[in-house]
Amino acid sequence: GREGVDRTPPRSRTRPPNMRSLLLLLSATTADAFSSVITSSPPSAPLTTRLLVGNTEGNNVVEYDAQTGAFVGEFIPPSSTAANGDVCAIDAPDTLLIGPDGALYLSSGTTPENSAVYRFDVESGECLGIFAQGSGMFRPYGLAFSPDNAYLYVASFKSDQLLRFDGITGDFVDVYAEGTVEADGLNGPNILAFGPDGKLYVTTQGSYSVNGTLEYAFESQVIVYDLSSNDNSASVFIPQPEPINGYISLLGIEFTPNCYDGSGGSCDVFVSDFAGGIRQYDATGTFKGLWETPANYNMGSLSLTPSGELFSVGFDGSNGNIGAAFRYNWISGEPYPLPGLDGATFVAPTAELQRCVGVLALPRP
Repeated sequence: GREGVDRTPPRSRTRPPNMRSLLLLLSATTADAFSSVITSSPPSAPLTTRLLVGNTEGNNVVEYDAQTGAFVGEFIPPSSTAANGDVCAIDAPDTLLIGPDGALYLSSGTTPENSAVYRFDVESGECLGIFAQGSGMFRPYGLAFSPDNAYLYVASFKSDQLLRFDGITGDFVDVYAEGTVEADGLNGPNILAFGPDGKLYVTTQGSYSVNGTLEYAFESQVIVYDLSSNDNSASVFIPQPEPINGYISLLGIEFTPNCYDGSGGSCDVFVSDFAGGIRQYDATGTFKGLWETPANYNMGSLSLTPSGELFSVGFDGSNGNIGAAFRYNWISGEPYPLPGLDGATFVAPTAELQRCVGVLALPRP
């Protein structure tokens, strides 16, 4: 898991298999479908120019140029005050999300007292205030607005709950779902994504929390909620894959942009693993391939762009949690590094990135 000093759940310790033996290459059919390497953005796709990264140990958000990889500067500081007097006090920031109002939403906090969802101006980084807090929120991770923007769903990791807040006012609505300490349920909810089918997809760590203390008893999975059902029960969309580094902790999840915009091509979903690796599935949850990530790196969230980029971040737990950013081409399935850098590296390891987890790629209007 990604909380605490010992990040390896005891139940899933296994002999780490050889990475090469687990790197399942795309089938010939898939390779044909993804054979074209993008050389330019589709006409309808805005140029990705900004990359925002959240530092869970720096308690800030930093910005990079998404074309050159150059460091722009600190975008959101550890503490700032809104015009209404609200203080945006960042503590281990996680998900970065653009809301229906065009503002940047950020989940933050490690205790029930300081857990909150903040709003920021997406251009200046100015604190706009506290959007949601309280109501049992404890270590918020994933954020997702419902397709109709009526609700903001928050994954409350250390209470094993999905909380719903009004999508406009931020007022608490209800606990949409919660873990019951049973298999195949809401066990350590991580990141949220609404699929093109309108269902809510959730990565789970496989843990449950007892007064904030984590216990590991279940599998790390992707579960799905059908919001049209009345019982708020989950089903398993992706069962726990084979571990690649002795344990597994599914974290980021994103559907490819073409799933939503009708531009054609294979509708796929990518899932990052805190233990390492990025897995590709089709829209039915069928496994398509494993993308290799650097050894010793714990991987954070994902951000996909209509122009074909897949950005992720990670940090080296064996080297002071120094972080780096990575870029792939989700259309071709190939690493897409910054020229001169190895593998898929877009931002080389740097002290500007401190145990980074959240990432968001943006066009500049």
